Amino acid sequence: MKVRPSEGEQFRWETAIDVEVGVENLSDKGIHVTLQVVNADDLVIFTTNSHEGGIRGGLEPGTHQVQCRLPAHLFNAGELRLGVGVSQNGKMQFQAEDVVAFTVKEPVREGTAWQGRRKGMFRLSIPWAPLTA
Repeated sequence: MKVRPSEGEQFRWETAIDVEVGVENLSDKGIHVTLQVVNADDLVIFTTNSHEGGIRGGLEPGTHQVQCRLPAHLFNAGELRLGVGVSQNGKMQFQAEDVVAFTVKEPVREGTAWQGRRKGMFRLSIPWAPLTA
């Protein structure tokens, strides 16, 4: 498994995170890769898999590299760990926890006073707009 910021060298709130997983399917049926994101408090933030991400038929026998991109403006600052699994016919065949860990850096705040780390697992950039009467 490889994990890297989509640009630059640091994991930052403003940057997407690319995750690459190498697997070898030794069976005669398709497999799916599962990614689990866990925070420093050992809480599973979310799980995603290659089937839901667009690889519908599964990975056929052979060696494969698959990639997903975790979007920018998603994670709050702090440590994250990734686990990986392989499923076949809806049953988990392999699972490894804490395969890789990294820390998302606090974003630079411009125009506001520092009020400490924001609470919560996510730090979404949600659009706001003024309403006029």
